Amino acid sequence: MCWVENMSCLERLASFCGEQRSSPLPQDILEEAKIAFLDYIASLLWGTRHGVLGLLKSYAAGRAAGTCRLPGFPNGLRAEDAAFVAGVLSHCMEIDDVHLGTTGFHPGVTIISAALAVGQELRSSGTDVLNAVALGYEVAGRIGKSMTPQLRYRGFHATGVIGVFGAACASALLMGLDAAGIRNAMSLASAQAGGTFAFLSGGGTDVKYLHAGNAARSGVESSRLAGEGFQGPRNLLESEDGFAQAYAGSFDPDLITAGLGDTYEIRNLLRKRYFICGHIFSAIDAIGQFPPAKRHPQDIESIEVLAYKAASVLDRKRPANFAEAKFSIPYCLASFLLHGEVVDAYGNSARLQAIFNLADRVHVEEDPGMTAAFPKKRITSVTIRRSDGTALRETVEDPVGTPQNPVDFSTLRGKYDGIAEAVFGRQAAQRIFQALGEFERIGDVAEFVQELTNAYKG
Repeated sequence: MCWVENMSCLERLASFCGEQRSSPLPQDILEEAKIAFLDYIASLLWGTRHGVLGLLKSYAAGRAAGTCRLPGFPNGLRAEDAAFVAGVLSHCMEIDDVHLGTTGFHPGVTIISAALAVGQELRSSGTDVLNAVALGYEVAGRIGKSMTPQLRYRGFHATGVIGVFGAACASALLMGLDAAGIRNAMSLASAQAGGTFAFLSGGGTDVKYLHAGNAARSGVESSRLAGEGFQGPRNLLESEDGFAQAYAGSFDPDLITAGLGDTYEIRNLLRKRYFICGHIFSAIDAIGQFPPAKRHPQDIESIEVLAYKAASVLDRKRPANFAEAKFSIPYCLASFLLHGEVVDAYGNSARLQAIFNLADRVHVEEDPGMTAAFPKKRITSVTIRRSDGTALRETVEDPVGTPQNPVDFSTLRGKYDGIAEAVFGRQAAQRIFQALGEFERIGDVAEFVQELTNAYKG
């Protein structure tokens, strides 16, 4: 890699990404990008089942027409608006991927939303889009983990704050910008970074989804501006008054460049099985390890959960609605124990009260040792105290879906099939799945998205 000694962190990342045009990414990394794409499309389609779809349709109807299509939307949108809408839709069901090195960062909903929009507009090939996606994950993941966990402890949601870098990188690559242009795009995008965890305090959960949409749109817009010649600071991250100082207070620049080109952040993901916050997965997995005969709700006196800080704050026992319940360890564990899954009980008062009654017996606390191990490990310990005086304890370090405990491909296929057959019909769902598996052979991603749009039945 040809680096100049005094290159800034952003310049080194941009230089690496620029070099990939003549030095393609390893085939196994492109395969990871295809899996990420499948997971993203499933999340996007599931999003069309969320109540926010109607709001987005009204919003889109008032925007300028464009060439980018989305399933469920009758008219084309400009790339910026398509990226925004896709980012919100793919994030709203809480089933999208998570970067394990960065607290609170959902990369696919920001990066793939931007890449798919720009790829449609420019009629890019599947290979070009996959390359852009993998490199978007790379730069955002490295920047994010260099500021973790301080970024989260200041209250910032990395999806909106870090996602802009990946979305800008992917967009700039597809637009054909050189290394200086990629760096400028990312630097400009930082001016539009934002989003906090205020939604955890109750009410206004929809704003979380906007973090994803805004980051995707900002990536596209910033790349256009960079292409027009707009400039951003080269030392944006490490400057005394720069991004890292403002958002995290400190950062580790070595994490941005160490192993660059040898290890890839697209391998460092949690892929979800449940429609809930990823920080709850370890607790769910721990509950699942107890013998069924030992976890009957009527025999449980209390449940004690010890977790790392980012998970331990998810302790609300009686969330006001299901959107908030997805961020409640007590609700999710109670629902899992009663129903074998996390259910939306807010339309059934008796079922909801039963969940609340059990959730009242769930007590969540932070364990400093687990906090110190995070984010490398997402350790959670669950102790069930039974009415007969016995106690059982299970601890999970790596929940299912992490690279150390990977989810099998059939589970991901099931996530896709579960929605695709409903919105496309079985035959079209299978045809589109095959296209996703051969995405690198697609000559024009606009034609692929057009097929999604044509097949969508709602």
